[in-house]
Amino acid sequence: MTNSSDDADRIFIRSKWGTSRYVYNPHNPVGRALIVGSLLFVAGGHVPAVPP
Repeated sequence: MTNSSDDADRIFIRSKWGTSRYVYNPHNPVGRALIVGSLLFVAGGHVPAVPP
């Protein structure tokens, strides 16, 4: 088991939902940037193309 100071250094951490999944760490600046980038990427895919 790791303590909270180790979790701040990791980009991926184990999910706390009881599964063996790894999720982005919002306490790490790189993990936070990956979360924001993922949301922007998904939101960009839902913008309809403007016809010429």
